[in-house]
Amino acid sequence: MPKPTKVLEADVVTGIVRSVGGHTGWPKASRDPTLVLLLAPWVRADEAKPNDRPLRIEIPVAKSELAEASKRLTSGATVQINLERLEGPANGRWLGLGRLPVRSVTVNAALETLRQSIERPVTIDDPNLGRLTLEPGAIIPELNDQQAPDSYAGRVHLGGHTCALSIELTHNSRSSTRSARARDRRDIARAGQVVAKLDKNLQNILGAVVGQYLSAYNDKWRADRPALEADAFRKRLEPSSLAIWSPGSARLLITTGDLFKGQVVLLQLDKNGKLSKAQLTEWRFTPPEP
Repeated sequence: MPKPTKVLEADVVTGIVRSVGGHTGWPKASRDPTLVLLLAPWVRADEAKPNDRPLRIEIPVAKSELAEASKRLTSGATVQINLERLEGPANGRWLGLGRLPVRSVTVNAALETLRQSIERPVTIDDPNLGRLTLEPGAIIPELNDQQAPDSYAGRVHLGGHTCALSIELTHNSRSSTRSARARDRRDIARAGQVVAKLDKNLQNILGAVVGQYLSAYNDKWRADRPALEADAFRKRLEPSSLAIWSPGSARLLITTGDLFKGQVVLLQLDKNGKLSKAQLTEWRFTPPEP
């Protein structure tokens, strides 16, 4: 069962700034601009142990104060803030209503130690998938500072090609506890099964891509180039990026060279590694290192 949400009145917190912005939203205390700070890690004045869950603090301010604070406060700074209200955790984070001033303070040793442990790379060497590195989910300001799922990143070989791999975790895994690593390994083991099924079924999947797009290329995309036979078309298809979601479904990007003016084929795969949907897209991605 989820832990009940705590609601605390009047508190003082010290934390390390992760991001600064100007928004409106929870708790909508004023029509004036709102200074938004995301702290991680942070600690309450009456507690000794820091918290690694992100704390979003909203502070109603004047427009001039918002500009000044946004310029003065930078990511990595340690600040102390008086809160009128603190509640959480909910959806992996805490929420706070604060008030000016936001005081810059000397770095707290306990906070700095926790920050370093959070930012220290976490790696797992899997016998099937090789070395995987934990990548914390990004904070998305456009979605009210929600955090994307954590994932492990690595590389695998599919059909003789090096393919970037991303494994979405069932739960965000910022903790370095033994239980968190054990949970991660279960997600990784599931991903290994997906990769094995995909590798076994890859030629059938590429054959389906040929069947869906060969005629489209020859009829509409080749311009003055010669028409391609199925085998020549298939040789231009290269698996480049594989993302495996927590339920076991996956997304595979297939590069097509210059066949479709740089577009890739995006494949949606079910948890059995079978193709459920294919579409051309202008998806942008970073190719894996050789």
